[in-house]
Amino acid sequence: MSCGPGSGAGRRRPRPEGGTVMFRLRIVRVPYSNDVSRWGYAQGPDAILNAGLEARLAPLGGSISGIDTIELPRERWSRDRVANLGVLAAGIRDAVASARGRGEIPLLLGGDCTH
Repeated sequence: MSCGPGSGAGRRRPRPEGGTVMFRLRIVRVPYSNDVSRWGYAQGPDAILNAGLEARLAPLGGSISGIDTIELPRERWSRDRVANLGVLAAGIRDAVASARGRGEIPLLLGGDCTH
């Protein structure tokens, strides 16, 4: 992806006429910091949604068709953090495939700083 001169970076898209929906996003919330969902970075997805994401999409022709939340079920949790992240990754994979199958654009909202 190029962001240099002539690449179109920084140009605004024209706004749709009459509020027509041009694209549908499916939000995939991944509220985790590593494999913990209670504090810190895990609150990132809700902060983005509560800051008015949907209202900011409307003038651009976007709408939110729904919100999926990826969870680590208690019965699948283990002391192995890597295994837990694998469970979360599988949930993300399934949610993205499902959204794409419905013709939606998946938008993943996470607050994780896992390296």
